[in-house]
Amino acid sequence: MKNQKQAPVKNDTIDTQKKRQETTDGTEKKNFVPQENIGLFNPGEDEKGASITSCLKKIADKYGIVVTGSSLQLGSSSPVNEYLRLQADNMALGLAIKPLPFRIEEDMLPLIVQYNDGSFALLEEKVGRRLTLWNGKQEIIRNKKSEFSEFKDWSCSLKPIFETDKVPFLSLPWFLGQIGKMWPMYSQVILATVLIHCFTLVIPLLMGIFYDRILPNLAENSLRVLITGAIIVLAFDYILKNVRTSLVEKAALRVEQDAEPQLLSLFLDTTYSKLPISAGHLAHAVQEFSRIKSLFTTQLVVGSIDFFFLFFFLLIIYLNSGMLFAVPAVTSFLVLIVAIVYGFFIDTNVSAQSKLQSRKTSFLNEIFNGIESIKITNAARLFVSRWASEIEKSGEMASRYRIAQSRCSMTTGFLGQLNSAGLLIVAFFLIKSGHMSSGGLLSTMVLSGRCIAVSASMSNLITSYLFARRSYKDLRQILKLEKETNETRQFKIQQLGGGVRFDSVSFRYHPEAAYALENISFETKAGEKVGIIGPMGSGKSTMLKLLAGLADPSEGLVMLDGHNMAHLNIEKVREFVGVVPQSPVLFHGTLELNLLMGSRTATQKSLRQALTISGIDKFVSKHPLGLKMPILEGGKNLSRGQRQAVAVARALISDPPLLLLDEPTSSMDSTQERILINQIKETMAEKSIFVVTHRPQILEVVDRIMVIDQSRIVADGPRDQIIRKLSGQAPANQG
Repeated sequence: MKNQKQAPVKNDTIDTQKKRQETTDGTEKKNFVPQENIGLFNPGEDEKGASITSCLKKIADKYGIVVTGSSLQLGSSSPVNEYLRLQADNMALGLAIKPLPFRIEEDMLPLIVQYNDGSFALLEEKVGRRLTLWNGKQEIIRNKKSEFSEFKDWSCSLKPIFETDKVPFLSLPWFLGQIGKMWPMYSQVILATVLIHCFTLVIPLLMGIFYDRILPNLAENSLRVLITGAIIVLAFDYILKNVRTSLVEKAALRVEQDAEPQLLSLFLDTTYSKLPISAGHLAHAVQEFSRIKSLFTTQLVVGSIDFFFLFFFLLIIYLNSGMLFAVPAVTSFLVLIVAIVYGFFIDTNVSAQSKLQSRKTSFLNEIFNGIESIKITNAARLFVSRWASEIEKSGEMASRYRIAQSRCSMTTGFLGQLNSAGLLIVAFFLIKSGHMSSGGLLSTMVLSGRCIAVSASMSNLITSYLFARRSYKDLRQILKLEKETNETRQFKIQQLGGGVRFDSVSFRYHPEAAYALENISFETKAGEKVGIIGPMGSGKSTMLKLLAGLADPSEGLVMLDGHNMAHLNIEKVREFVGVVPQSPVLFHGTLELNLLMGSRTATQKSLRQALTISGIDKFVSKHPLGLKMPILEGGKNLSRGQRQAVAVARALISDPPLLLLDEPTSSMDSTQERILINQIKETMAEKSIFVVTHRPQILEVVDRIMVIDQSRIVADGPRDQIIRKLSGQAPANQG
């Protein structure tokens, strides 16, 4: 490219160690996961530590894993966290990137840490109360927070993975593991809640003493002492409630940071063809996880303690007022019965309400993604009408829920009023007989109100449980779907030539659906370029999906370089396959983000080559921000042709040996298409290419054409021979 504004590309793509030093400590502590690029780092004389590759080599030697200099350089242009994930994947080690703990335990080691100057060190073992640290030389440091001030606030552990270590997400062992990790925090929440409930007794008991002792005797000094003590207790109560709120939020944040990325990872690991068709359904399922998190981190802990203190308060009432405790005991029991009955009632509506909410989410996503089509077809009224219909259905269900909730609340209030009346009636006879004082009645009324409030809170807990249970079931159904990475796909190919063989392959998207491909067999050699043409819906794009690992054949075998794809680690395969989808999607961020994305092996050379071949170097060089130019959601600030060119560049960024192009020029003008065709001819002589197209011009780059019709290959041979056979057809029918 001629324009010199491309100079920043190098700094943006393969960052230097100096750039890492510019990250502020405050930013890192807020988001401890290291995002800066690793670069090919060799520490200078002024750096305190060693290179990250040296630390990884030490870990590999510890576990007897053979690594090479070239393998350690893989992903060196990626951010630190992605580089470490790639290396852990190559060494078959489990990876955990977490905030740097205040104190290192034996089971955390070995641990990679990073100095504030950007260099790295390895905490190898614990010797008594000290730690052995390697940073190019061996050192002994104290296992104290003050000693870690020279390190950034993150750490990385890599350990062998054993089958017994794998705990299914959202299973009982997973929940127990989360509780174990957060037990120190939960224990403080429990202690704070117990003290808060104990402090609740202060006001009722103070009122009883005031009416029985202080008021009759006008004991001003005693009143002053009691009020002072009560104020001190209430101040502690206020402080403890704030502390408990902070602890509960920290626990929720810990679960969120640990669980939600894992949840999204499992969703993205699901086989593409097995995912629900509706993206809104998936988004709703992820959002519903908040119900499980809320129940798990807050409501169950606090609710369990509240329920225990219900009986504690009844005991206090019994000790203070004798048999008067029977009134709040019966009332509290009735309130619990009402909450349980109400829970059973809404349980029948939770499933329907959840499905309706999911449909609303899906429909809204559909409207917002297709708002351009809605406007140009003048269909706004149609969609408003459909939305009104959805609101009517979901609104009716929500109305039933609100009415039931209101009735439950009114019933609880009615029982509370009956409780007050019952207390007055029973207390009258107890006071008359001299078994209770008027102050005892007052304190009992306050405590009984607390008992009923605790019983009523069980209604909210039951409701939360029912909704969380439904969310849990929905999530489990999605999590049980077939995953791309399973135990049968652990063979990680180190290189791919691009040879492909389909052996009697048939595929359909659902068991009851018609075959999208039926009994397809062919073989291509590495470096061969194949054009795939045929009418719409014949199965052309489906063939590319099978090659990209987005779907598994229903019958038959798909082979890559003689390897059955079903036995390969698909993430490793995709490192060697570049795909241009028929409808490319760009993401909110920068152009650089959309180009690099998951690329682990991109180099400066491959980046520049991808920009040139795709033709986007021209509009990138004209933009003042270069590759840092902003991209709106869906690439709305780019033309369709530009979006397609970005997708082509993204597919070429890692210089893959196998390219799958689905209508790569459908949105390009003739000039842009000609540039791409010429670039492919000049620079991709040794690459294997499969190109699906309806435009005959792109067929210049292929040397073989397959014609697919009604899910079968009806013609297959040299390009010129197939074109001669089809010469009587219109160009549009050739594809």
